[in-house]
Order: sequence, then C-alpha cells, then structure tokens
Amino acid sequence: MTGTYHNEEKNIEENNTIIAWVDMMKIIAAITVVAIHMYLLKSINRDADIFRYLLCTWAVPFFFITSGYFLLKDYGTDICKKRIMKQLVKVGKWYIIWSIVYAPIILVRKILPQGNFMRGVAYELRDFIFMGSYFQLWYLCVMIWYLIILLLLNKKVSLKTATIISFRKS
Repeated sequence: MTGTYHNEEKNIEENNTIIAWVDMMKIIAAITVVAIHMYLLKSINRDADIFRYLLCTWAVPFFFITSGYFLLKDYGTDICKKRIMKQLVKVGKWYIIWSIVYAPIILVRKILPQGNFMRGVAYELRDFIFMGSYFQLWYLCVMIWYLIILLLLNKKVSLKTATIISFRKS
C-alpha cells in the first residue's frame, strides 16, 4: 500500500512540474506574440526582422496545443464534455464582449464605407462567424470553432481518429 501511495504522490508531483513548465512557457509565448506584432527590427535590418518573425511564430500553435492538452483529459466522457462546454462559454463571452467594444470601429471603418449598409452588415456577420469580428479577435473565433468541433467529436470518435482528422491536409 505504501508503494502505491508513493507512486500517486510522485505522479502528482510530476503533474505539478509539467503544469509549472507550461505556465512558464505561456508567459514566454505571450511575450513572443507581442514581439511578432512589433516591427522594431524592420527599420534596422530586414533579415533580422524575418528572423524575429520566424522565432516568434511558435506561440499561437503552442496555445492551441496546451488548450487541447488540458481540455482533452478524460476524452470521450461527460467530464470532458462539461470541460469543453465551460471553456466554450468562457471564450464565447470574451469574444462577444470584445466584439461589442470594437462595434463602433467596425461600423465606422468597415460597414459605412461599403455604401450599402445591409451588405456591410452581412459581410460583418460573416466575419463575426468565420474570421473574427475584428482582426485582433481571430484567435477567439478560431478557438470557438475548435471547441465546437471537439464537442461534436467527443464520444463519437476515438481520440486517435480526432487527432488524424485535425492533422489532415485540405
């Protein structure tokens, strides 16, 4: 019995270490996301700017991978479904809040210049659903679609099949 307890304690300690590393990498990834949007090196040296871009592009896939890692524990169960739903609601709320914040900018910069108000609204509705209501919000929009797909696949296909589907080339 003591050996089993020791193994469980060791697993918890290893899990906490992994989570601490992921948290540290999330901080570094957040900094690289900021760096990728700053063009400080562009005016100095084009090659250095390209290097900055290549060095920083790992961050967004990292955020998707870590989200999947934590969300898909217990894949194929109701626990996983509840976890995905909770995350979907959380991300959905932030997406709607920020879309409302950007609404005046969207109206002035994107809808009114269309000339036809209803056509502009239709284009923005399309963008809201598929691309992000404003270009900074694309990640939240993609995350919502990712969560919806996970919700649909959970319990219907194996994790292996879901992984194969996610890496399939178009």
